[in-house]
Amino acid sequence: MRKRREQVQQLYEKVYRAHVKAARRFGQENKATTKDFSLQRSDLVHMRKTAIELLEEALDIGRACWQQMREEASLGDDGDDDE
Repeated sequence: MRKRREQVQQLYEKVYRAHVKAARRFGQENKATTKDFSLQRSDLVHMRKTAIELLEEALDIGRACWQQMREEASLGDDGDDDE
């Protein structure tokens, strides 16, 4: 059981590092297109879902699933290594 938990943790960390690396690369590649519109609280803004926003939502769902798996793995361990 301990080895499985370590493997899940290593996989989680690998996925997280890849996510951070991809986000940094995206920021560098799209630096010229990033704009600061300095919007005020009362400004009305029309937004649309882009492929990037959909990808971010998918990554959020993936992170939530990983968190739930980690919690279930830690709750499933009662300290007995009889299995």
